Formats: sequence, C-alpha cells, structure tokens
Amino acid sequence: MDMEGNDSEGGWKATLERVVPACVVLKTVTTRSFDTDAAGSGSATGFVVDKRRGIVLTNRHVVKTGPVMAEAVFLDREEMAIYPLYRDPVHDFGFMRFDPNGIEFMELQEIPLWPQSAQVGLEVKVIGNDSGEKISILGGTLARLDRDAPRYGSGYSDFNTFYFQAASGTKGGSSGSPVVDIHGHAVALNAGAKNKSASAFFLPLDRVVRALELVQESCRLPRDSTRLFWSHPTIPRGDIQVTWAYQGFEEVRRLGLSQECERMVRREVNTLPGTGMLVVEVVVPGGPAWEVLYPGDVLVKVNGKIIAHFLDLESLFDELVGEEIHLELERGGEVVHCSLVVEDLHAITPSRFVEFGGGTIQSLPYQVARVQQLTCGQVYVAEPGYMLQRAGLPRQSILTTVAGCPVGSLEQFTNVLSCLSHGEHVPVQFYTFSDRHRRYTIILHVDRKWYGEPKLWTRNDLAGVWSCQECGVCKACKPSRLEACTPAPYNSTSASLPTKPKDIPAQLLSSLALISFNLPTVAMVDGVHSDSFKGSGLVVFQSEELGLLLTDRNTVPIASGDLLVSFGAHPAEVTGKVRFLHPTHNFAICSYDPKELNETARNAVHPAEVCIGPPLQRGDSIQLVGMSKSMRPTGRVSTITCAAEPIVINIPDVPRYRSVHEEVVKVDHDFGSTFAGVLSDDYGRVRALWANFARQVSGREKEFCAGIPSSVFQPWVEYYQKCCTENFKEPTVVVLDATLVPMLLSRASTLGLPETWIERMVEKDPERRQVLKVAMCVAGSHAATVLKEADIILEINGTLVTTFADTFTALEKDMLPSQEGLDGGPESITMTIFREGELSRVRIHPGVETSLGTLHLVHWAGALIQPTPRAVKELGFLPAGGGVYVSRWQYGSPAHRYGIYALHWITHINNSSTPDLASFKLMVQDFVHGSFVRLSLMDLHGKTKVMSLKVDHIYWPTWELALDASTGEWTRTMLQNKL
Repeated sequence: MDMEGNDSEGGWKATLERVVPACVVLKTVTTRSFDTDAAGSGSATGFVVDKRRGIVLTNRHVVKTGPVMAEAVFLDREEMAIYPLYRDPVHDFGFMRFDPNGIEFMELQEIPLWPQSAQVGLEVKVIGNDSGEKISILGGTLARLDRDAPRYGSGYSDFNTFYFQAASGTKGGSSGSPVVDIHGHAVALNAGAKNKSASAFFLPLDRVVRALELVQESCRLPRDSTRLFWSHPTIPRGDIQVTWAYQGFEEVRRLGLSQECERMVRREVNTLPGTGMLVVEVVVPGGPAWEVLYPGDVLVKVNGKIIAHFLDLESLFDELVGEEIHLELERGGEVVHCSLVVEDLHAITPSRFVEFGGGTIQSLPYQVARVQQLTCGQVYVAEPGYMLQRAGLPRQSILTTVAGCPVGSLEQFTNVLSCLSHGEHVPVQFYTFSDRHRRYTIILHVDRKWYGEPKLWTRNDLAGVWSCQECGVCKACKPSRLEACTPAPYNSTSASLPTKPKDIPAQLLSSLALISFNLPTVAMVDGVHSDSFKGSGLVVFQSEELGLLLTDRNTVPIASGDLLVSFGAHPAEVTGKVRFLHPTHNFAICSYDPKELNETARNAVHPAEVCIGPPLQRGDSIQLVGMSKSMRPTGRVSTITCAAEPIVINIPDVPRYRSVHEEVVKVDHDFGSTFAGVLSDDYGRVRALWANFARQVSGREKEFCAGIPSSVFQPWVEYYQKCCTENFKEPTVVVLDATLVPMLLSRASTLGLPETWIERMVEKDPERRQVLKVAMCVAGSHAATVLKEADIILEINGTLVTTFADTFTALEKDMLPSQEGLDGGPESITMTIFREGELSRVRIHPGVETSLGTLHLVHWAGALIQPTPRAVKELGFLPAGGGVYVSRWQYGSPAHRYGIYALHWITHINNSSTPDLASFKLMVQDFVHGSFVRLSLMDLHGKTKVMSLKVDHIYWPTWELALDASTGEWTRTMLQNKL
C-alpha cells in the first residue's frame, strides 16, 4: 500500500484499515466498439457498497454501455469475475456485481455512502489503484461543491449535475475510487482529473444512493441459503433531452430575468449553491423539448414548484417518467408556460447493436446526439469494420437508406439487412457529422466469407453478458440490385479503347488494367503492412471461361483478400481471385471470370502478347506503357541502362515478403517511383513487367519500380493457362533456402578465392565480375545445416553461377510445373562452395514452397494464428520444438487483455507442445469458456515468457479460414466452442 501525505489526525489510520479492504482493482476489456467507447482494455477502481450482495460501485465509463468482460482483484490478491449490473444513462456511476461466496481468504468490507457529509473544507482521502498496479491513497480537501461537470472531449461526458473539486493528484486507474472522510464514509466518487493543475473531480452521491437502494431490491437474500437471486434492476430515469447550465444571477439577469422573479427565487431557494438558476443550454432535435424550449430560456418552476438546482429537477423527472409536466420559464423577459411529457432515459440509451462485416451498427445514443445536435435513434456507425470501410463509409456516420429502403431505426436496418444476400452490390446513402446537410452514396458489396453472418447483440445485465443471434439473412447469392439500373450494352463491334498516346499499340492498351486489393483485418497474415493496395495489372490470357492477370506482389502481397479489376479497354469492373504468388520473385497471377463482363467489354479486352527472347541488352530502346490512377494510358520511349541489375532488399522490422534473387531491368526515364506497367518493344510485345517494389528504409516504407524480364514469369502464366479450368493441381515452387547477395571478384580474391576460379568467372561474365555469397539461410531448412553465412557459391550441379539468373536456370528452369504439377522438386542438388580458404562440394535439398503462401489460419482468443511464414524463417531462427505464429491480435480480445501480441510463437499450452497449426487447433477446442490456460510464448529473438489467459467463447469464439487452391475460394468455419 502506498500512502502519500502526512495524517494530521490519528483517526485516519483506523479508518483506512477498515476502508481499504473494501476497494478493488477492476481489470476490464471492452470487447466491441459501442456508443462512445472503443474496443480496448484498461484498469480502474471500485469499492464494495453491499458485501452481502456483492455490489461494487464504480464509474459509468468503467462499467461501459457496451459488452465488457472484467475481473476484480481484492486487497489480498484474490481475483473474481465481476459483471456489469447497472450504468446510469447520464451520470458517471454504475454498479457491478460479483459472487461474495467466492471470496475465501479475507473478510469482505463495505463502505457506506454518506453524501450529506460533503462540505467545503472537508478533509478526504481518495483510495484508488496506481495505474492498475497497487492501492494508492491520496489526500485532499474539498474546495468546491458546485463545479461544472468536466468535459472529456468527443467521448462520454457527464452533464446536468454539479461536481466537487479538490486538489488531489489522482492518476490513471483511480477512476471509480471512493472519496472518504475520517469516519470511513464515502462522500463522493472519483471520476476524473486535470493533471496540469493537479485537480480531481468527484461525483456527488445523492442520486447514487437512490440507485443503490433500487438495485438492492432486485436481489433476494433467502435466510436459509447463501445463494443470491437476482432480477433485472428497475431504476426509473426521466429526461426531456435538454442540457441545462447553472448560471449565476448576474448572468440570468442579463438574459432577461425579471427582478420580481429573482427576488422570489432567492427567497424560496435555500439549497446550495443558491446563487443562480438553471438555463437551457442544448435542446436535442426530435426530443420532447424540441421547438418548445430554446437555448437561453431560464427555468423558474416545474409543476408549480420553484426549481433552481440540478438535483431537484432530476428527482422530479425520475418520479414522473411518462407523465406530463408543466414548466414556467422566462425568455428574454417574458414569462413562458409549456407542457412536456417526461421521456424514459433508458429508452434512448442503446442496448443493442448489429455486428456486420467486422463493424458495429447501433442506434444513435443520447450522449452523441446531444453533442452533435441530431435526433436520437438514427442508425449510427460506431465502427465501420472491413465491409463498410472498404465501400468508403467513415466512422461515426448516419445511414439513411440501404438498397433503396429507408433505415430510420435499427429495426428497419436489421429488416433490410436480412434481405441482402452474399455477393450483392447495393447502394447505401449516409451523411457525416461534419457535413450533415449533404447525402453521400456508396456501393456496398455484401460479402460474408470473412466475418460470417450479421449478428444482433442484446444487453442482458441479468446474465452479465450480451446475448447474440443471427439476423436471419439469406445465404444464397443473388444478382446485383444495381443491374436493374444498368442500361443495355452499347451495340458496337469496335473496341472502346480510350484515346491512346502516339506510337502505343492498341493491342497492348487493350490488355492493361488497374487492380484494387483490400484485406480484412481477420485475414492479414504473413506480416502484410497495409490493408489496402492498388497497382497495375496486365491481361495475359482470356478465354470464355478464364481470364488471367499478371501483377506484382506489392499490389497483391498475400492470397487472403478481395480483388477488384478495372479494365482500361472498357469501363468495366469484375472481382478476381489470387491464383499464384511466387515466393521469391515479385509477381503474382490472378484470375477473373470473363462471363461477368458484358459482350462489349469482352470484345474490347485482349490479352497481351508476351515475348521471351532475345534477352534485353543495355542500350536497347524500349517503351514504358501503363495506366494512371484515372485510367488514362501513358507511355514513353526509354533506353535500357541495365538489363540485369541485382536488387537486395533487407528484411523489414515486421518480417514480410520481399523479393530475393531478383535481377531487374532499369531504364533512363520513367514516370516516378509508383507508376507500374509494362516494358514493350516496337511491336507491342511485352518484354518485362514494370513492377512496383517496396522496401523499408530507416523504418519508413519506400517504393520503386523496375522491370522483371518475361522469362521469369511467362512459364508460370503458360501453366495456369493450361490447367486452371480443369484438373487443377496446386503447383509447388522449388527455391533455394538461402539468400544470396553479389560480391565483387576483387573482394573474393582478397578472401583467397583461387585465381583459376576468378579467371573462369571473368570469362563467363566480363562485365559484372562478381560471385554470389550466402547472406543467410532459411531456418529449419536443409540448407541451413549445410551452408554457412559468407560461403561463396561457385557451381550448382556443375554449372558455373555468377548471377541470380544462373541460379534460376540451375534450380527452376528445368523444374517448372507441367499440367500435372510437382510433387516436391528434386531430392538434392550439388554445390561447389568456397569457405574459409577451402573448396568443397556439398549436397543440399532445395526448398519447396506453396504457390499461394499461407493457406490456413485460426482465430483464437482474438489472435490470428498461422504457420510460420517464410519471411520469418528468413531471420534464421525457429523454436526448437516448433510453434504456431501469432500474426495479429484484435483490440478488446483476451489476446489484447493478457498480452498475446504479434511476432511471437505459441510453443506450449498447459505444458503440451503446439508444433503446428493442426495440433494447436485440436488442443484449443477442448477449452471451456471462462477457464484459464497457461501459455508459453517465444519472441523472434528466442526470449521465452509464460502467461495465463482466460478463454472467452462468447465474444471471441474459435474459428478458422482455409483456402481451396483449386478454386481460389476461402471458407470460414466455426470450431467447437465449449460454453
């Protein structure tokens, strides 16, 4: 226990010994973004106010309005599950409950609430936790009892109440702390602080006492049993959707208050502060007071009674929920009478939301509506998620129509959603807070393969968790609703190519395309560094059944994503599939269905002609052709400055795919570092793919473009032309499990390479005069057991190698896939190497990689688990017994709460090893909701840590994504989740 300050009275010691055991540390996880809260985790304080029923008082912003999982840690370090019980719709207090019968090793204490003791000058202690670590006791003195409620920015803020202020430097984690006097009574609830002035803000407890009494009535305590019987707490809360401000008499006098009214109020009002009146500050549109009350109105009487204090007004509203009240106000010196119906505050406080495509859709909450001056209950996007964000919908938007149907409430939105089918494209209309007078329209692609069916979550405080049900959606695919608005195709046999620059062949322009590739968060594997990519594509094949596109891996980095193709030959878009990702070279092959194009578009799109030989030479004239982001064809004549320049890209901070063993074409003039396209000859034949590359320089992403010769990618294009439509067998790619880099022959000579070998190298390549040395080996490979760093590679299978192209010829050229595919590549290859002054021959087994990267991943406890990707193995280290790799984690999940972060392996669960994904999947399906499991994790440096995690199958069930390589389709499957 940490005590700050000196106690002036000996009585504080006995008081604190009695009070401190009633305080608990609350560790909370907000599992979904909802209302004004984002998904995340945190710590706070609470204190027991009813030890028999297990009721804990804390702040509303701790209890949260959305789904939350929490544990309470008591003074003796006992940990108990604790559940939300009630949170006030407006004020910053709420209750949570735990099972008092579960406390074994300490006697529970409770702190009585005593709001009448609060007075200016009262010495108090704030008992909270220091950033979630230990109990901290801070002293202070109440300085004000009539401070305005603190405002915390765009999120939740209290209103329509006074706050206490004291000089007390409360810290993070002290929210919900009791403010106690020397008698051990709680006189206020700590709610916030201003760090610069070391001021703390406390919530008065007058209305908290009333709420506690009503909550206690919802729990029965049988005499002959220790079991608690809870029912839903019923706490009437009324309001007219008006924010009031307490203004001093000098201010309301300037607003037009008459002297007679002021004298009457001063005479009748004897409650503190007694020096002002309530003035209308904000009226929420669509509420009971809208266009009845106006900002600046001074409240005089309610139902004939003078009201000049927040507490009196709120008490009256709470007693008259659903009834009509009569108000007397003064507006600019004139007396105004009006009647209003008191609204149920709970009715405008959202208790449901729809989880749709990774996003959260709910009714517009009162807290946001009053700040933004909008009507409560509209369809509010608390978090857009992948599907809506991909369509262009920003966070905190208001939906007005979906698929042409008005959606003025969450019920209407749910009804429309249930009629949408997988694969549909529907228009969605919305507006934003900052531009509310304009309506925007986006096209939403309904896709359920990544996140499953939409779910409706409903708060259930009796159970302590939210209940979930699917929204009754149709699963069958339907044609797009936009087709009804699509005009008939233009009857023309001519290709609808845009105006082309001079000297660019039309055949080449008709094969250009732009590719948009979006990645859902739940499928961002292999260390991919962004969730959205755009780049250039080239149509290399098209039949009636299949179209193939060539692009680079900085446009399509992984296989798990949504691909959209826009053609330059005709204004048309189609979806595509990733079919091939070369593990070392920077190119990818994607497919599309030509039947999705109308006849005009199919006739306009033509595959490019690819020419492999003769090899490009320095000084050759070449055309650089591509399309701008606005789909305009662009080209220029350039000269090749280097036909085979080796590039070396270092491993980034977060390991991901990088191009290795790549020799590229360089030209003297291009269109910048991000303009991709093709290099063609004068006949429009493609000689190289002008690809976009990414590298990390001093922690920042840099891009550049260079040409990949057609001899590298064309054999793979021909393979997919033959077998992608039938008898498909996923090919494997033979690779060298070592990273080679060029070394000058002069340097090799210094290291002792014999002169005869140097002469052979110079004779073979008199221009570059280089050899290849080993920079690193792939961990877990056979090459890593044979080769060492700095080995100089001289021959492969008896063929002299001096360039990356030589290794390609020795390894891949004779092993490219046939229509039958490959079963694993050659058993071994022979290498002649030079190591530490000696020549030797070694045999190694080449590596075999899949053609699509990661094919299978599992989501467990909010962490994305996958097999170790090749990019991580290139670091040269793997756990001795294997393990599964944590690629990402999600906010508000158990992985976030307990610290299962990315770039770690899970090597053991409950002392059982998890060498691969299959064993991991079998193991986690046996865990029961709410149970704790013990994990062993290892980071990329080999450092091990052991931790525990509480399983949550309600908000974070276990599921998997798997790719069918023959179809290019991903499938989402729920695994067994024991509740």
